[in-house]
Amino acid sequence: GSGTCHSSSDLIQRFPEAKFFLIDIAENMLNQAALLAHKKRVLIHADFDALPFSANSMDFVFSNFALQWSINLNHTFKEIYNVLMTTGY
Repeated sequence: GSGTCHSSSDLIQRFPEAKFFLIDIAENMLNQAALLAHKKRVLIHADFDALPFSANSMDFVFSNFALQWSINLNHTFKEIYNVLMTTGY
């Protein structure tokens, strides 16, 4: 649930070499996020209960005010765990 991408600006400063994949199920949020487009941000219309990433493909997963919308939090955490590399956070 990337929302308007407000939090990603701080993450980009903290991890300047990283590429950021921001997902949200709400197209309107992604439309707002597009206004803050940054070459390191890739906006993806998706649901965190069906993440569109390969297993072991992410170093880091961040959520701010999104997980409370999960219908099945155990499943959501399994999705997150699946995409995280073994050395991921």
